[in-house]
Amino acid sequence: MRPVQGGAILEVSNIGTQNGQRVMNVWHYRWDGAPSPVEDGDEIQAELRAVIQGGAAAGLLPALRAMCVEPMEWHRIRYQWIAPIRYSPVDVTVGFGPGADLAIPLPQNVCGVVTLQSIFAGPGSTGRKHFGGLSVDSIEAGNVTGGFKAAAILVMETMSSPVPTPAVQINSSLVPVVYDRVDYTISVPWTGYTIQDSSRVLRRRTVGVGI
Repeated sequence: MRPVQGGAILEVSNIGTQNGQRVMNVWHYRWDGAPSPVEDGDEIQAELRAVIQGGAAAGLLPALRAMCVEPMEWHRIRYQWIAPIRYSPVDVTVGFGPGADLAIPLPQNVCGVVTLQSIFAGPGSTGRKHFGGLSVDSIEAGNVTGGFKAAAILVMETMSSPVPTPAVQINSSLVPVVYDRVDYTISVPWTGYTIQDSSRVLRRRTVGVGI
């Protein structure tokens, strides 16, 4: 049992490798429950896993595999409560495996970018996800293709909706947020997203530079 209360932050990371280089995206949820009663964080995690990792044929990792080239291997999703108390993580491999795109791969540092949007503007109110493991069919003349956008929508729709957790506590839910690393209590929910037209190169995914 990992005891948590309302306002706690759950970090969710999809983790893979391409060309020996780690590729990952990090997502955050705030548990909107009662501030005083202590609940079992493991049970709350289980509610989320049932939604984003409910089976090998559906969920986050299969959606990423559909987007990515065969040399991109997705290994697991890591769930970890990080605020106000940091607990040990839980790794789950449901849906793991290589990418399904058989086209010629691009370097792992070439990315399509999706911007997370909240009702606010300015620093701390928006976020970005960089999706690598792409093929030559995903980028054309520096812009992402319609095929990439369709694949990105499948990923984002999986991750954009609040997840109700009434089995743990009535009227509670996990809400996707833009995590504020200075003060987790002001992390704002993101309510929409925009797929950027132009591709990017992410330096930390360059071989010999990142982790």
